[in-house]
Amino acid sequence: MKKALLLGLAALFVLAVFSCDSFGIPKTANNIVGYTDDGRAIVELDLNPAGGARALHATLAQAGTDFYEVLFYDGTSYFRISWKEGRTARVRLPLGDYGAAPNFGYIFAGRAEDMMLLGVGLVTAIDGSGTATEVDTDSTKIEFTVTALATDVNNTASSTFQTAPMRVETIKVGERDIPVFMLPANATTSATINITGPSPLLFSQIIRQGNPTFPTKSYIWEEEFPLDLDDVTYTGLGAIGSAVTLPIAIDIDTFADINPIGIGGFGGLSQLSFEFPVYLSNNAASVTGEAAKTWYLKGGLNNALIDTGSAYMGLGGAVLIGSGNVLGGNGLEIIVNP
Repeated sequence: MKKALLLGLAALFVLAVFSCDSFGIPKTANNIVGYTDDGRAIVELDLNPAGGARALHATLAQAGTDFYEVLFYDGTSYFRISWKEGRTARVRLPLGDYGAAPNFGYIFAGRAEDMMLLGVGLVTAIDGSGTATEVDTDSTKIEFTVTALATDVNNTASSTFQTAPMRVETIKVGERDIPVFMLPANATTSATINITGPSPLLFSQIIRQGNPTFPTKSYIWEEEFPLDLDDVTYTGLGAIGSAVTLPIAIDIDTFADINPIGIGGFGGLSQLSFEFPVYLSNNAASVTGEAAKTWYLKGGLNNALIDTGSAYMGLGGAVLIGSGNVLGGNGLEIIVNP
């Protein structure tokens, strides 16, 4: 997340009827297509994000968001709809205020290719003759405000990746200083991965679908004695089906130092990323018949690349881990490519 997720900007998604420029449903009772069991009218809406409304950071706008999932709750039933950018979606909603608890309207925004979650939001405006978040027979469009998820990996105490204890060195990747989080060899170290941006209310709608995974691989250096991490274990709280607990807590196990020529230990460099399967709010049965989508929290649009931090607006999502004496003056030249 970053770069892709690093925006501090809120994206306004306008879900409009029929087209982005013209709202074609008559503002009359002709919108009513049926009634709920308790006698409330049901209105049919076409949902289509207006092209000019996606005020995202250029990196995310170019390479990121192109898929949306919306979930409404009217106090009794759930209404889920998802669609890819450029397509029109249709949903039938009972009249009611979708901004007044227990009712709600939430949205996930992300990338269709791998279902990476980039932002989460809620209903903030509905047109018509009712209140700001009320669907009535005059309603033709719904507005969501979406806040981007964010991380910032750096060599300070503000980094969204933290180890305990915290010891950070830097190496050059091209012209950039990249943080290396140093861990003792042959040991277990606790660490956390944080995600920021949305409010606690919105974070509480990111529900754990399964267990996270933490892909790792060695980072190559000149002597060609790469050392991967031994194991990474999720230690966070919360059961499957509950809100994701932030920050994401892990234990990192390192191997013993490499000792290829019998003179001390060299340690190693490894890169670590994460993928956390989640879904929007709940996976209850929907009146629309659509099941909850599985989304993924990740560190960046290209999760296998090194995270260069928010200052560089890169696309990578992996953090660089150093173990043992890898940067401890053994005369090794670390070679990294931009």
